[in-house]
Amino acid sequence: MVTALVPCAGFGTRLGTLTSNRPKPLLEVGGRPLVEHIIRNLAFSGIKRIGINLHFMPKAIPARIGNGSGFGISIDYIREKELLGTAGTARKMWTEGLTRGPLLVNYGDVITDMNLQGLMELHQSSKAWATIVVHKRKKSNSLVETDSEGWVTRFVERPEEEHRKSLQSDFVFSGICILSPECLESIPDTVPCDLPRDVFQNLAGDRKLMALELDAYRCAIDSRERLKSANDAWCKGLYRPCWREELAA
Repeated sequence: MVTALVPCAGFGTRLGTLTSNRPKPLLEVGGRPLVEHIIRNLAFSGIKRIGINLHFMPKAIPARIGNGSGFGISIDYIREKELLGTAGTARKMWTEGLTRGPLLVNYGDVITDMNLQGLMELHQSSKAWATIVVHKRKKSNSLVETDSEGWVTRFVERPEEEHRKSLQSDFVFSGICILSPECLESIPDTVPCDLPRDVFQNLAGDRKLMALELDAYRCAIDSRERLKSANDAWCKGLYRPCWREELAA
């Protein structure tokens, strides 16, 4: 059974005063917090158990979201005295028995209307250690090169500008991925530990890291402009998750 992790522990400092008194995942699109958008999409995709890590204002998200029963799922809250990083939290879920199968990770500021069942099916059929969602963008922190079968041949985290020019791909990591038990067991015991920097770069080129191209709306809310863009997309129907239809029924 696939479990999910929604990393929500960061400070969201790039959003300035918008996140001075609340965690970034509680910023709203369409009148609902980002973390609710993510939880509802995970539940619609068949996920039944979700881990959410907490650090900045750790009581705020549980107070708003509760135990998950309202969404038909269960939530394990993981309080971090020090930030463990995306990979560090995934490893903690594995070592503490909160997941025993594949772990789907959806960053806490990334909303999408992509049906994630396709990601889970590709991961299972490819037998990859990790499968990442990618999309095309000229500039991003994590650049991805793939072969004709979708295997990642190079994953470059935060390349220098000259190095960036030499890369033969516009694909970038979308902030959504799924990790196999083998991958979870191999995560380095360092803190903080980051999925792109400390895991994906090492898996690339060894037929262990698979990529799936995004086929839906997706937005990472990392600025005021992106938050406004996501709300505009919601109002115009450009961002239309399936669970929105259920709420309107």
